[in-house]
Amino acid sequence: ARMHRDFAARKLKMARLLNDGGLPDEARMPMLDAALALGRALAVEARLPEPGAVGEIIEPPLAAAWGRQIVVLQDFMAAPDASGLQAMRALEELLSIAGDCPF
Repeated sequence: ARMHRDFAARKLKMARLLNDGGLPDEARMPMLDAALALGRALAVEARLPEPGAVGEIIEPPLAAAWGRQIVVLQDFMAAPDASGLQAMRALEELLSIAGDCPF
């Protein structure tokens, strides 16, 4: 789980740098990579099967592991032109919960 969380943190940092540099479209892929890596970490911590694709991170039973942040992630993933700021904050909040499944 730690390896997945570390990878998610690196990808999230990359997305933040791109977004802050005026490249929000380029920030989308690292954001999705970060969400997948964090989804894998949450799955390991909750003893659930790891998702193979980013679309699986918002499906049951793993969806419950995201807690209240699931809505933000669903909105970000559903709209390709959506701003990633709320999703970045959601991922940052979940990354700060070290090693514990939030449900």
